[in-house]
Amino acid sequence: MEIRDDSRDTFDEAIGLSTYYNIKPGVLSYVSIFENLWKQTKLYENIKKSHEQLEVHAKTQKEFINKQHMS
Repeated sequence: MEIRDDSRDTFDEAIGLSTYYNIKPGVLSYVSIFENLWKQTKLYENIKKSHEQLEVHAKTQKEFINKQHMS
């Protein structure tokens, strides 16, 4: 298995998948596992980005409140 295009939205679009498992349910279970890992990675990236935005907002808000108290 290799990532061919990590800008894709879904795991199966992004990878080149090779398997020697020739029973369809087995192959689908592997695809499902890796697809879920792909989705978790995307969710983690979104959560991290949101957290960073919240930290910036909290810092800005704190600075604003401090300036109001100094006036």
